[in-house]
Amino acid sequence: DLEGRFVDVNRQACESLGYTRRELLGMSVADIETEFEPGSLERLWKRIASGPPLTLEGVHRRKDGTTFPVEIRVGVYEAEERPLMLALARDISGRREVEEKIRETEARYRTLVEQIPAVTYIQEPLESDNPKAITYMSPQYEAMLGYPANAEMVDEEHWLKTLHPEDRERVLAEEVRTDETGEPYRVEYRMITRDGNVVWVRDEAELVRNAEGEPLYWLGVQYDITEQKRAEEEFRQSEERFRATFEQAAVGILQVGLDAGWLRFNDKFCDITGYRREELGAASVFSLIGPEDFDRDFERGVSMLAGELRDYTEEKLIIGKGGRRVWINLTVSLVYDASDEPLYFIAVVEDIGKRKEAEEELRQSEERFRVLSE
Repeated sequence: DLEGRFVDVNRQACESLGYTRRELLGMSVADIETEFEPGSLERLWKRIASGPPLTLEGVHRRKDGTTFPVEIRVGVYEAEERPLMLALARDISGRREVEEKIRETEARYRTLVEQIPAVTYIQEPLESDNPKAITYMSPQYEAMLGYPANAEMVDEEHWLKTLHPEDRERVLAEEVRTDETGEPYRVEYRMITRDGNVVWVRDEAELVRNAEGEPLYWLGVQYDITEQKRAEEEFRQSEERFRATFEQAAVGILQVGLDAGWLRFNDKFCDITGYRREELGAASVFSLIGPEDFDRDFERGVSMLAGELRDYTEEKLIIGKGGRRVWINLTVSLVYDASDEPLYFIAVVEDIGKRKEAEEELRQSEERFRVLSE
C-alpha cells in the first residue's frame, strides 16, 4: 500500500527472500530494500499515479542477511476503493554476472551461464556458412521447455515448431529486421513446451563483431517471464474492471483537476447534461453552474482545498446543453495522495429530474385539493 506495507506477495517473492508468506505480510518495503529512503514511496507514487509504470533497480536483503540486485517494474491501480502499488521484482544477479564475465574465455563463460536462471545461446549470423544455426544452448533450455538442449532439437526448424502460432509472424519479422540491420534483438513471445504448456519468453540477443566489425555470432539470453505476464494480465483485468465500473455506472461520475479542468467523465454524465462527449470536454466546468450557485460552490471548493471540508452532498439545478436546467443529486469529495496532498475532485451525479417533477405534481395536486376544500 502507499505506506509501504505488503498487502500480498507471490510464491516467488517468498523463495527469493527466504521468508514465509505470513512473515512477509507483516513486513514493509523498508525491511527488504537496502536503499529505502523515508518518503520515497510518496515521491514514487506522484511520479506514476498519472503515468505509465516505471522500471527501477534496487538491492534486496534476504532473511539470512545476504543481498541481491533486483529490477523492479512498479505501477499503480485501484483495489477495494484504495490505491495500491504493484511491484514486479526480478533477480538480476545472474544477468549482471553475465555482463561482467562475457569477455572471459569460453570455458569460464560456459561455467557461468549454466548457473544463471536463464537460457543462454549462441547463434550463427546470417552471413555465416551455417546461417542461423545454434552452436550452443545452455542446459536451462531443457528445464524451461522440456526439450534436450542439443543441436538436433534447437535448430531453426525446431524453434519454429515450438513458437506459438499467434506470435510467429511478429517474431519472424523482427528476426528478419535485426538480421538485416544488426541491431539488438529484443522480443517477447510464447513457446509451446514439450508437455503442451505455454511459456512466455523474453528473448534478448546482441550481434557480437570482431575488431574489423565483421559479425561473429549472436549472443542471446532467454528469460521465462510467464509469471510476469500473468501478473500484468491480472493488473490489466483489474484496470478493465475499474474502467467498466466507471463507464457503465448508472450514475454520472466525473473527475476534475484542482484547476477545475476535466480529467475524466463517463457517458452517463454526458446523458444527464445533454452534451456529446467531445462537446462536454470542450466546455468549462463552471458553465454547468448556475449564477445563483457560483459563489457558494466556489467557496466550497476553497474550503475543501483548505482541509476544512472533506465532502458534501446536495440537490441542485445545473445548466445542461442549450441552457436546459437539470435537477441532480450531487456528491463531491476530494481525493488525496499518501501524504494527504489533494490530487483531484471526484463527483457522483444522479439525475433526479423525474422525482422533482413527481414532487411538483404532488404539490400542485395538494394545492388544488386545498383550494377546493376551502
